[in-house]
Amino acid sequence: MSIKTLLVVMLTLTLAAGCGKKEGPAGKTPASKSIEGLNVKEVEVSQYVNQAIEQNDKGNYTEALDLLKKAYESDNADESIRKGITTVYSNLCAVLVKSGEYEWAERNLEEALELIPVNPDMEKKYALVLAKHAQSEFGSGNRQNAVKLLETAVIHDGSNADILGLLGDYYYKTDNNTGAIECCEKALALNPADYGLQKKT
Repeated sequence: MSIKTLLVVMLTLTLAAGCGKKEGPAGKTPASKSIEGLNVKEVEVSQYVNQAIEQNDKGNYTEALDLLKKAYESDNADESIRKGITTVYSNLCAVLVKSGEYEWAERNLEEALELIPVNPDMEKKYALVLAKHAQSEFGSGNRQNAVKLLETAVIHDGSNADILGLLGDYYYKTDNNTGAIECCEKALALNPADYGLQKKT
């Protein structure tokens, strides 16, 4: 579900709870009437959310995050706002990874995981970003840092055979044969059809 769809649903539910659904032409809620009947906190949250949707659609993810965080400060019990924040984090991280800003992407995902600690999808995304960062580091000669990044990635997603296989390969290239065999065996157990892993074990 996109951030726009998610937050529109959340906002609709908020408005319905506060004053009942009021629609204008083409089934759209007029901005002038969208806050009628709401208390101060609900008005504040709805305004932040509307502005965040606009910024997200423009690709201004940092601005959208700032607005959603303000909405979250006003109503931190609303799960939809928290999920919306993590969705925008994902959008922002995709841009950062594409431009090679791995550390910034990682920091953003770490913040997202602080908001929703039990979030398997975000954990997997974080692991993939760490793996991409590790490949960049290894290619630049920073082998030990690459290994550490992959070890962290495995902690967050130990069921990714590709990441395990890559860590096994890096262990082998840094003379950790025991670690290499263990990783490759785990990866092979997850993906028995991988011929490359079969050769390594």
